[in-house]
Amino acid sequence: MATSTTSRRKSPDGNILADAIHSLSLSTGLEASVEVKKSTASKGIDGIAIISDGQKRWHYSIELKGQLNSHTLGSAVATVSNYRRAHGPTALVARHINPSQADKLRDLGIEFFDMAGNVFLKQEGLHVFVSGRKARDSNIRGSRPARAFNATGSRLIFALLCNPGLEEKPYRHHAKAAGISLGAVNWIMNDLKSLSFLVDNAKRGRRIQNRKELLKRWVAAYPEQLRPKLLIGRYHKEANQDWWRKAELPAEAFWGGEIAAALITRHLRPEAVTIYSETNLAKLQAQQGLRRDSNGETELLRRFWAFDKWDEQERRVVPPLLIYADLIRTANERNLETAEILYDQCITRLVE
Repeated sequence: MATSTTSRRKSPDGNILADAIHSLSLSTGLEASVEVKKSTASKGIDGIAIISDGQKRWHYSIELKGQLNSHTLGSAVATVSNYRRAHGPTALVARHINPSQADKLRDLGIEFFDMAGNVFLKQEGLHVFVSGRKARDSNIRGSRPARAFNATGSRLIFALLCNPGLEEKPYRHHAKAAGISLGAVNWIMNDLKSLSFLVDNAKRGRRIQNRKELLKRWVAAYPEQLRPKLLIGRYHKEANQDWWRKAELPAEAFWGGEIAAALITRHLRPEAVTIYSETNLAKLQAQQGLRRDSNGETELLRRFWAFDKWDEQERRVVPPLLIYADLIRTANERNLETAEILYDQCITRLVE
C-alpha cells in the first residue's frame, strides 16, 4: 500500500489531501498516492491521485474543498464537473463528507473521498462506496476565507468581474461600483495582489488575472459570506406558482435565480422565486398575496451592487454572474445544467 506525495501543497488545507489519500487506502484496501506538481496547479487542479488495485490503475484530478457545507456544496459540484470535462476523471476531496452529502454527490455522479475514509469512486473496473464514517474531530472548522472574499470584499470582486477594465480606473470608481468605502477598496485590492489575482504595474497599470479562478472563489464564498446578510425575507403564495409571469417589478427590483435563468436561457421551469431589490417591496407583497414563511419558495434579497449597466438588464434580471452563483449554490441537477448554459452564453467573455 503506497500513500506518498511528490510535494506538499502550500495552503491552510495542505495536509487534507495527504490524509485523505491515507484514509482512502485504509478504508478500501486500494493502493493510493497523490502527486502535486506545478503542471497541475497551472490547470487549476490541486493534484493527481493515483489509485491502484493490482495491475489496474486509475488517475484522478483533484479538487480540494476543505470544509464542505450547504453553502459550498454547489460550487464544489460545479467545479468538479467542469474539471472532469477538461481533464477526465476528477474527485472532490474534503475534510469530511457526511452521509447526506455523500448520497447527494453520488446521485450527481461526483466522485469523492475524505479524511475519514468516506469514498465514492466509479470508473471502469472500479466501483467503491463507503459512507457514514465519522470525522476524526467534530470540532474541526475550515480555514477562514481571505478578507478579499468576505462580505465587503465579495461586493468589490463582483463589480470587478462584471465590469472588465474597472480595475484600471481610480479607486473612487471601484468604491462607487461596489457601494463600499475607499478605505475598504484599498485593503481588498492589496489582498487581491497578495493572492495573485491582481497585477499592479506602474507603467502598464492594474490588471485582473486568473479571472476563472477568481470567479470560482467568488462563487464559493458568496452564499456563505455575503448572501445571508442580504436576505430581507422569505414568502409563500398559496396558489399560482407562476404568478411572477404577470407581475410588474418596480424600477429598483430585478429577478434573480431560477426565474432570471429561465428568462435568459429558456431552459428551465422555475420552482423558486428570487428578487433583488433596494426595498422590501411591500406593494408587490400586497398585490400578489405573499405572506411571510421561513420555508417559502419566494425570497427577497437586498440589491448589493451599485453599478447601473450590465448585459440582460432590459429583461429585468440581475447581472448574469449573480444568476450563475444562485443556481450553483442550490446543488440541484437541473439548476447546475442551466448554470452551464448560462456560463457559455453570458459569462465566458467576462473571465476568458
